Order: sequence, then C-alpha cells, then structure tokens
Amino acid sequence: MNISHKLSVPALQQRCMTFLLTHAAGKPIKAMRIAELFEEEELYREASRFVLENLNGWTEQEMSSLSQETLLKLEKRFVIAGYSLGGHNTFVR
Repeated sequence: MNISHKLSVPALQQRCMTFLLTHAAGKPIKAMRIAELFEEEELYREASRFVLENLNGWTEQEMSSLSQETLLKLEKRFVIAGYSLGGHNTFVR
C-alpha cells in the first residue's frame, strides 16, 4: 500500500485495497492501522467490525498500535452497541 501511494498508481492502490478488505478478518488491528495511515474509510470500517466482534481477544500491545482517536472511536461504538466495558478493557492508555 505504501509503495502504491508513493508512486501514485491508482490501479495498484485499488488492488491493495481489495486484498486488504478481503483479508481484514485475519489481522484486523493491522488492517485498521493501515486504514488510519492511508485514510481508507472502507477498510477502517470493515476492520473495526472484526476488532469489536472479538474485543477480548486483543493484547494491550496490539491495541496500543492504534491511535488515541481510533481507540476512542472503538470505545464509543462498543458502548453504543449496548455493551459494557465492565473494567476489563480500557481503550485509552
């Protein structure tokens, strides 16, 4: 993705995005980080869904790779969805 953006090759960018979208479930936190860096809303939305589905499955180290803004957005979506953090997960360091 980085090279496709540096070289400004739209076809390569689209292929990278297609690959990332189809593989977001495997490493959703990495996919979210890439989405943050390249401001890819669709990838961000898809990856965040997988992160929230398995919220207790991520280590603090994995979660800390995300920006504060993203952590707050995840927390908001989690609470809005009707769940309670119950003190087990904290998004903000």
